[in-house]
Amino acid sequence: TTRNIDIITRMHSNKLNIDEYELFLDNDIKTAWRYAFNKDVIKKNRVIVDYSKIEYIMSGDILLLEEISNREEDFVEFEIKFDYDIELDIAYVIRKNLMISVSQFNRMIDNDIISTYPSYTGKRLKVKYGQKVIINRKKLQSFLKEAMLFPMK
Repeated sequence: TTRNIDIITRMHSNKLNIDEYELFLDNDIKTAWRYAFNKDVIKKNRVIVDYSKIEYIMSGDILLLEEISNREEDFVEFEIKFDYDIELDIAYVIRKNLMISVSQFNRMIDNDIISTYPSYTGKRLKVKYGQKVIINRKKLQSFLKEAMLFPMK
């Protein structure tokens, strides 16, 4: 969907930062994305965004539960970083990247296998830049063994 929105209003072009002005003139895609996800611009233009429809790509080493359970560390920690301020539900991000169901996720939260910093309260918590996801490896091993999801070595 395409939409024309006000980004900067009632400002003469000579008052703009020259580098940003050039980016606007060149229709720079990164600048467009930065403003497309800017909360102030969205709010000012009364745009309703369905963040759940936005596809994203995870980078870095994405590990499966079995791989995490076979690691040496007692706790495996991930940090969430993103380029834009996207209001994604943390539970959705964790479930998608660990490839687990909602019920598995809820049991893992309830059993303190997965925790987040800042803490996940079970209510819709939005992802924050730099948020940490911590997985307790020993509890995960017990959970997987009990659930018989993976044979334990």
